[in-house]
Amino acid sequence: MAAYDGEGLTSLCDEHGLLTARRALESGVTDRCLQRLTRGGLLVHLIRGVYLLGSRRVLTAEGFHAQLMRGARLLFADAVFTSSSAVVGHGVEVYGASLAQPIIRRPVDRRQGPRGIVVRRHASAWVDTAYGPCVPL
Repeated sequence: MAAYDGEGLTSLCDEHGLLTARRALESGVTDRCLQRLTRGGLLVHLIRGVYLLGSRRVLTAEGFHAQLMRGARLLFADAVFTSSSAVVGHGVEVYGASLAQPIIRRPVDRRQGPRGIVVRRHASAWVDTAYGPCVPL
């Protein structure tokens, strides 16, 4: 695998600078190359299966959580954000809640998901936001 530079990585990422491991592998980027790019700071490993361009990382807690939310939507198109993730999705400032993991609802019977995402049973009502569907506040 040829070394990837910032421009080559950008072409693989979506408009938010996110890249799924699946898309990278389909484009010929190996797991080992992803690891090297992460160690070198060109990529940030957000959650299992999702990477972010290092230059696009937001340092505020709410901004980084929004990036985690977008990453979760890449993995689960049927995800609806709930709890503190819904608050961030609605653009409301969050105080005192952990923003370390996105919290989603999915139409599944079990509460399992990849490490880094909290999965709960699906919500019946939701509204669309800039970050994806969220439960109403």
